[in-house]
Amino acid sequence: PLADPRDTTAPLATRARSWLHINCAHCHRVSGGGSVPIFLNIETPTKQMELFGKPPTKGHFHLEDPALLQPGRPYSSALYYRCASTGIGHMPMLGAKTLDTDGLQVVHDWIRSLGKSPSRPTPDIPRTPSDALHLAHLLDTGQVSPAQRKRILQAARRDADPEILGILQRFDLE
Repeated sequence: PLADPRDTTAPLATRARSWLHINCAHCHRVSGGGSVPIFLNIETPTKQMELFGKPPTKGHFHLEDPALLQPGRPYSSALYYRCASTGIGHMPMLGAKTLDTDGLQVVHDWIRSLGKSPSRPTPDIPRTPSDALHLAHLLDTGQVSPAQRKRILQAARRDADPEILGILQRFDLE
């Protein structure tokens, strides 16, 4: 059975897998038509999802040590990038570009729970898409001061890297 991703009494894995099932499995399932052969429907056992440690086949987005899903490392996971970006690489390709930040948090936390998460210094400005994912997570969770926020968003606009902008542009609209 599916779980409400916002129901903190349900197991984290069930909440994250439910979110992926609802938002991604319409294409990413057996005979679903997705161009990347991953299986995100809830019925698929986790080990058979064809995600873990596999190289991205439809874009690495200049992530640090990229994989479709890098256990313990959401900022190196193409799956997380695609969920977090409103620009290039956003999934689903068609439809709204509005992000479900609660669902994104559940996917982030689930990926972190799957392996050792190396300590990562907090970047002052986004120099890479992995930095931008980290900073977007900090912005979403209220861990950035207004002055830091302004500096981060100004740097992203100045750099104009489409992979970084795709992650951070939604904060300019708030």
